[in-house]
Amino acid sequence: MVGPHLQKCECRYQLPIQHSYGIYHRPHENHAFLSVHGRVHGEQAPTAGAVVFDRLSEIPLIDEPTFTLAHIICPHPPYIFAPDGGKLSTVRRVLAKADPRDLYRDQVLFVNSKLRTAVEQILSLSKTPPIIIIQGDHGAAYTRSSIPYTHIFPDDAYLKEQMCILNAYYFPGVESSGIYDSITPVNSFRIMLNKYFNAGMPMLEDSSFYSSQAFPFDFINVTEKVHIRK
Repeated sequence: MVGPHLQKCECRYQLPIQHSYGIYHRPHENHAFLSVHGRVHGEQAPTAGAVVFDRLSEIPLIDEPTFTLAHIICPHPPYIFAPDGGKLSTVRRVLAKADPRDLYRDQVLFVNSKLRTAVEQILSLSKTPPIIIIQGDHGAAYTRSSIPYTHIFPDDAYLKEQMCILNAYYFPGVESSGIYDSITPVNSFRIMLNKYFNAGMPMLEDSSFYSSQAFPFDFINVTEKVHIRK
């Protein structure tokens, strides 16, 4: 989330590590620095992600212009949340281990609820309407296949599901033109910076690349298999 008056500041930020929790505030001259930080493992990872949702509502209470980057590891495994946020029983998890999609769905329902609440709080508490971008980093195909852990190249259905992400924008006070169905994250901030700060940044080609966890640096262009054209 970015305050629209951020152009008055020299904003710095850092990328969060994969398993992240907590938010801290470190002012530097006339700007605020926020980052999700920390490292946790195992079942603590999704729990920590839930804590970050609660802390996000504190952002509007900071007087300085802010840039906030929060990476929520949930609904990634391990699956520990029921749809209402309760912790799943060990028996339930063992019985569903052969097909984790039900557990994934339950955790998604929980995350959706927390995300909706966090956004509503940010909007209601912000004195200046905030810019909000909510993006996933990959889809859910991995929940039904072990292909990513092998040298086998996945079929088109797998690729489309894995490359399909949530990509939502809240751009108050400007036209929504320029946002199109096939946009990829490489252009999200370019559009935002052009609309609010007249950055004049050209759009990059929307491309998607697949690599397996077995061969993480062997990137294969799968754009033609997965993309919706403008």
